[in-house]
Amino acid sequence: MKTSFLKPFVRGELSLKKILNGREMLPDKILVDSEPYAITVEDIVVGLNKYVKKTFEEIFDWIATIMDFSDCMSFPAHMRYEIQDKVVDEDVLAYAGEKLEAILIDMSENVSMEEVADDIMNLKAGLEDWVKSGGEKIPDEICLIIAGQYDSDTIDSQNRATRQLFKNCLDYCCDELKDAAAIRTRGYCYYCGTDIYPNDWERAKDSFIEYYNMTGDPFAANTLGYIYYYGRCNNGIPQYIEAFKYFSVGHAFSCYESTYKLADMFAHGYGVVKNVHIAYSLYVDVYEENYGHFVKGDVRCKFADAALRIGNCFRDGIAVNADMGSAYHFYLQADYAIRLRMKESNYYGDNVVFERIQKAMAEVREKYPDRHRSVKFAPPVWEKWVLIAHRCCKLRIKELKEGAYALDFTPMKRKDDEGGIKMLITIPPADYCELRTKLRIKTSEHSALITKNQSMEMIFDSIDYDADKKITRFYLYDEPVAELATEYYFFTPPKAK
Repeated sequence: MKTSFLKPFVRGELSLKKILNGREMLPDKILVDSEPYAITVEDIVVGLNKYVKKTFEEIFDWIATIMDFSDCMSFPAHMRYEIQDKVVDEDVLAYAGEKLEAILIDMSENVSMEEVADDIMNLKAGLEDWVKSGGEKIPDEICLIIAGQYDSDTIDSQNRATRQLFKNCLDYCCDELKDAAAIRTRGYCYYCGTDIYPNDWERAKDSFIEYYNMTGDPFAANTLGYIYYYGRCNNGIPQYIEAFKYFSVGHAFSCYESTYKLADMFAHGYGVVKNVHIAYSLYVDVYEENYGHFVKGDVRCKFADAALRIGNCFRDGIAVNADMGSAYHFYLQADYAIRLRMKESNYYGDNVVFERIQKAMAEVREKYPDRHRSVKFAPPVWEKWVLIAHRCCKLRIKELKEGAYALDFTPMKRKDDEGGIKMLITIPPADYCELRTKLRIKTSEHSALITKNQSMEMIFDSIDYDADKKITRFYLYDEPVAELATEYYFFTPPKAK
């Protein structure tokens, strides 16, 4: 291959057969006999127009040869990670190169000629539009790429030219291509409100109805549920019947937001017969599942929302007896969880959730005067902290003065605990809630310890407590490993940093 052959070959004006001149294959090296050649979009279009009429083998050889010598043609290696300001020739060339390579792979894997022909014709049409319009008409697939680069959270941080490029491409993908992902993205832009898409509840609703009808996405149904629940398109007057319908779809797919919003509706009789027991049951389901996510490190989960609602149940006596201590327990967890979530993310509505938690905590705190830093308990209430959902716990015991002991607990992670596992320690009297990897509990003085093989280190997966004798027995796979008699346990939370 000579450098002088590259342009006519790409344009289909010089065949591979003539270049080979009786040889079976081209050498790897290129002979420089002219100025360097820089491939253009127009050259590819001319070549495509020639080769769409040729045989499968000729098309394959043409694309394969272009790919083999792409480094000699100033072919961009790949598209920009993010296309900003405007689309330029280099972007379209890189896109064309990626498409040609994908077509070549399909042809190598014996994809039908009909499918290959469709891909080639789509590529040709997009590149032709770009060339004929003088770089104004962006190929559809590049429009789709740009429409997927940003969303309601990220677009406002871009410069004005990039924001306008995104809007032009996103509108085209929604209105002309009817692309579902683009319709969803524009819906959230209208829902959250951005510089180029100011908040518009009607357009948000229309977008999500269109997207939901196209895909049946339960999370779109959840979003529609919120729009109707708060009467966003009805002058603030809730439309509970529609909200219940869409939240039911989300709940059926285990969308936690839909589940606790359905529970809200049952709790207050909004659009459905009031049933506080169904409400509480749904709240507990969301709480328990998200508790599991939270202690495994997923601070973006819906644990705060569920804990807040269960706290409300105990405050207001919804399906349970009113209990300010229990209410404050769950509000502490909600407060801790929402603060972690807001550090990690910027979810729509989290500020409102935070304010509701603060208001609820302040109200209950006045009715819950029992405050002290150290807590003392006779039953081993630490069991619920250290034994986490079918996991073992490592225990190291240290003897202190006067027959007291320090118990150091470390939950053991399972194979599926990729991010580790932590204990959620919640102490309402001390205003304390925190995720911990280790926990030290102390016993009263004059306690008595019996361990298997006299070891001060052990692993256990369950306990039982004899309240009459104040004895805690530790087991591993139903076999006893230790026995501890103590008047009480106590724990002093660390001071807030």
